[in-house]
Amino acid sequence: MSNYGFATYDSETQRIQGMVNSKFPIFGPRYNDIDKAFRTIHITDTYQSGFITSPNVHLPPAQRYQTIADQGVKRMLIATIPHGFKQRPLGYVTFSGAFVKNVRCRWEYTNAYDYYQYYAPSTNLNNTTTTNIDAISDASGTIMATAYTGDWSAFAQNYFSVSYPSPIIYFVRQAGVEIPGGNPYEVEIDDTNVYVYRNIYWVDSYVRDYYYYSEGQNLEWDFRSRAKGVVDFAGSSFDMTLYLCPYTMEELLT
Repeated sequence: MSNYGFATYDSETQRIQGMVNSKFPIFGPRYNDIDKAFRTIHITDTYQSGFITSPNVHLPPAQRYQTIADQGVKRMLIATIPHGFKQRPLGYVTFSGAFVKNVRCRWEYTNAYDYYQYYAPSTNLNNTTTTNIDAISDASGTIMATAYTGDWSAFAQNYFSVSYPSPIIYFVRQAGVEIPGGNPYEVEIDDTNVYVYRNIYWVDSYVRDYYYYSEGQNLEWDFRSRAKGVVDFAGSSFDMTLYLCPYTMEELLT
């Protein structure tokens, strides 16, 4: 059986046009590797992220309309799966299921000085917006909603706001602050394992509106707000299906 295969011939020239042997099964993995090559794992995500404080964000200088902000993605390893092959296999992953996107925000407002004693006192406000998204991934691994959402990806944009007190200086409201977005889960493969990662997207923004005028009035105000936002996927329940090709890239190219 080790030499079993088939060939195709040109009927006019009687020359071999193509040949397949049993060394490399072309339509899938070797049968004794089937459990390693195809694998579906169900994942339930219960992780709720706290807010992230950036070391790059601090109180802006005492000038009008100053903003210091930072944003990013926190990548968290959630599963390590030995693949059982002797070398790094080629492969891909698909996701499907019920995903939950939680946009959490905290707005910390400080009325440091108010000449008029008119504006709202200092306060801290929180808000969470939760969206349920039935989704599957495409060939690249990008997870897309099964229903049209009006955007190219339900995970791409993440705006947050709170019910601001009144009256306040408009600039420190930080209305429409956007948290970066992208794929909630990703997979990497090395020589030994398959790694599953969760992405936590965050923003940290500090604004200040300071004004001083001295012409007999000593008019002064100092209003500050720090807005923190984070996106996590607690509550998601989905299947991750792995397909691992039992060949190296060098084998496929020979």
